[in-house]
Amino acid sequence: MRRNAIENRDTDIKMAEDAAVIVRQACKHYGSKRTGKVILDNLNMTVPRGCIYGLLGASGCGKTTLLSCVVGRKQLNSGDVWVLGGKPGSRGSGVPGPRIGYMPQEVALVGEFTVKGAVNYFGWIFGMSDREIEERFKFLDDLLDLPPMDRYIKNLSGGQKRRVSFAAALVHNPELLILDEPTVGLDPVLRSSIWDYLVQLTANHQMTVVITTHYIEEAKEADVIGLMRGGKLLAERPPQQLMSAFNSSNLEEVFLTLSKKQEEADTDIRSTLADTLLDSIMEQEKEPQVIPHIDTISSEQGNRRKFHTSSSQRMRALLIKNFNRISRHLGGLFFIFGFPVLEVVIFFLAIGGDPKGLKLAVVDEELGNFTSCMQYSFFNPTEPILHKDETCDFHGLSCNYLNRINQSKEYYHDVEKAIESVKKGATVGMLHFHRNFSRQLQLRLDDGKDASNTTIEESELGVHLDMSNRQIGFFLEKNLLQAYLDLAQDVMRACNQSTKLAQVPMQFNDPVYGVNDENYAVFMAPGLIMSLIFFLATSLTSSILITERNEGVWDRSIVAGVTTTEILIAHIISQMVCMLMQMTIILILAFWAFDVPCVGNMVTVTVMVGLQGFCGMCFGFLVSTTCDNLTTANYFSLGSFYPYIFLCGMLWPLEGMPELLRVVAFCLPGTVPIVSMHDILRRGKSILDSQVYSGFLITILWILLECGFCIFILKLKSKKT
Repeated sequence: MRRNAIENRDTDIKMAEDAAVIVRQACKHYGSKRTGKVILDNLNMTVPRGCIYGLLGASGCGKTTLLSCVVGRKQLNSGDVWVLGGKPGSRGSGVPGPRIGYMPQEVALVGEFTVKGAVNYFGWIFGMSDREIEERFKFLDDLLDLPPMDRYIKNLSGGQKRRVSFAAALVHNPELLILDEPTVGLDPVLRSSIWDYLVQLTANHQMTVVITTHYIEEAKEADVIGLMRGGKLLAERPPQQLMSAFNSSNLEEVFLTLSKKQEEADTDIRSTLADTLLDSIMEQEKEPQVIPHIDTISSEQGNRRKFHTSSSQRMRALLIKNFNRISRHLGGLFFIFGFPVLEVVIFFLAIGGDPKGLKLAVVDEELGNFTSCMQYSFFNPTEPILHKDETCDFHGLSCNYLNRINQSKEYYHDVEKAIESVKKGATVGMLHFHRNFSRQLQLRLDDGKDASNTTIEESELGVHLDMSNRQIGFFLEKNLLQAYLDLAQDVMRACNQSTKLAQVPMQFNDPVYGVNDENYAVFMAPGLIMSLIFFLATSLTSSILITERNEGVWDRSIVAGVTTTEILIAHIISQMVCMLMQMTIILILAFWAFDVPCVGNMVTVTVMVGLQGFCGMCFGFLVSTTCDNLTTANYFSLGSFYPYIFLCGMLWPLEGMPELLRVVAFCLPGTVPIVSMHDILRRGKSILDSQVYSGFLITILWILLECGFCIFILKLKSKKT
């Protein structure tokens, strides 16, 4: 038995070497086991070297799935695939790689490439020199009537794009050319010239071609055709033999007859009698079956130039692709250069400034017959009068106070009307001064604890504010209180008294860190810088892999020999360059244009921001690998934005959160780094301080976790395919 097994294995290897493609007992399930849907079932296929093999069948019958298995992008549930003497993906097989040329159903080209750039991209991946690509491009330009070489792919018509896609598959003159619906949408004359060229290529066995087409009759030019339906090959014969066997002049009738026979046999996805019927018919024919087959590779095929690709060549092509995609997309360029400028400028101009255009309602009974403080101050003194006997009289202190307030004022004679203006939103607050405000205030100061209730009540300033907007309300409270303290000190000074008598008995000295009366935007600046660079980097990468997969560029590049690792590294490099540009713009604007104070080391700040940007970039890659479409990726990115902003401590101090929520916040990628950034900018802490290097460690840990999950998910998805 062992000898028989060895002999069978040697026979299989010999058959695989002789044929271009062999598929044996192929079974590929799609969907769940419950549905039981099958794409390929017990399928056997043989493609001799040096021939044109036409794979015909309706949409959804499994043609593209079968070709994906042949090029190594999908795995069979059972069965074997041999391509050019080896199994796809095995070491030294050259598949995926430069031994095959692949044109998928979709265009699978980068829209920002020019026609020449698209051909150059695949030529570089296949290891061709610039001179070789140039010579080959001239030939393909004449053959396929390509659009002008400087036209962008995204600006071409559907037929023009398919011609460029065809040229990209042919550029390196491969041993095996796999074309999935290459002539859809092409001019009939061009289709004819393409078939003539394919016939020429295979005439002296230079190349093997596997082609699928909707135009069944054009497959007459093929040496062998496979008629496919419901995941099975109904027949695999030369077209003339099929038409002769069924006494038909066209292949459509043959396909229809075989399909009906399959239906009449009442077959499910397990068996078919159509091929058995075909064999019995063929045996009755006097003309022997002739299927092109070559036992040995011709000398010309053996002398074919072997492309020796290197990782550096592929990386060059990938980086050029990535930077072309970025630099030739106006929206992308604005996002890289314009969006950071717009965000930072809007933030610092909109946040932290004192509210303007506020109007206060004033009821000042002390004015008497005057309608405003401007009139009253013109005719009456508003400063205290110090007499020679050291006595001091107060006059017009209500106007003295109002003149210190910068907000515009609207005067009312009735308290109810003034409050009604606040309710209607015409004013943001109401101030009420009693008729003897200045006199009663003087009595209150003179009498002290012996002051009467009337004196106390009439010396008070009544304030009614609209606190529905807390920021505006707090701003007014602060300004009104400060104006009163300034007035009291000036009164004490004018009356030759100590100004400390007018101060609150609490001494606020210079702060240990920071400054008094700091702009709120300065408090938010560390969080803004870190969160902005994080989510800009996330936005750059969260859709890039999905876009390449949806466009087919990802699969086509891998079939050409590029590895997943190389694609990821190329994207990391290109996106890192973009992220560094954005980081530079943000830091220059924040620290130079808007003068955000930095007590610590700017190098430490720059490294921290760079790491946070790289962390955001890795998070974007994680989103891109996890999600299958752009809509889901956008939801994922947007959904993570708000928790990050709310919990990172940028809008509100972490100490104001519940204990459990604070623990969650500290587990996020930005919270601890933002705290570290605060310590660097405001307290001058160095990287040796635990509060600073903890931010670095958290960021690095998140980067490692995100990269690990990316690799794990990519491997998991590759196994599923």
